Amino acid sequence: MIEKVKDLIHDDARCKTIIKKVYEHPYIELKEVYKDVSKENRSFYEKALQKLMDEYILVELTSQAGSSVESRVPKKILIINPEISAELEEIL
Repeated sequence: MIEKVKDLIHDDARCKTIIKKVYEHPYIELKEVYKDVSKENRSFYEKALQKLMDEYILVELTSQAGSSVESRVPKKILIINPEISAELEEIL
């Protein structure tokens, strides 16, 4: 699995950026991943993120929002796949 991560990082630098952000901030909200990305580049980051989730490198979880008004809209959070999180230190 770690070889897939290396290949994805080698092919697309955005993958490394996303993985590093999620690794440094476990349970980060999806909207926070895109916080520093310009609108023009967002679609490229969305494709990179989708690749990472398809390969099960990142796991998307759904949680209820904290306030009562927002509680009807679930928030999406990301974590690193626990099976590879220890091995990621070598790459990052």
